[in-house]
Amino acid sequence: MALGTIVFWGESIEHYGIPRTLHSYLITVSVNQVIGDRDKIVKITTLTENTPNPSKEYPFIIKNSDAKKAITAAFNLLRNMSSMHGLNNQFTITEN
Repeated sequence: MALGTIVFWGESIEHYGIPRTLHSYLITVSVNQVIGDRDKIVKITTLTENTPNPSKEYPFIIKNSDAKKAITAAFNLLRNMSSMHGLNNQFTITEN
């Protein structure tokens, strides 16, 4: 299994120093032996309130991939959402 997180934030800051626009996601990637070692199951979960859901809310499969490429595909799906345009982002990947 592999995990990734991605956070999007805007430039406007509230009086506590937290961005007014803040969206955080957890991406999990796992292998199901039934579908094959090279195919990865990807799930995107929102972690912060009022975070837009991606068009693929359910788990989906990335064919013929490794965990890092599957997480990167999920990051790209999120980055390309219209609600994320113009926001800063930071992502991390942790593999087991």
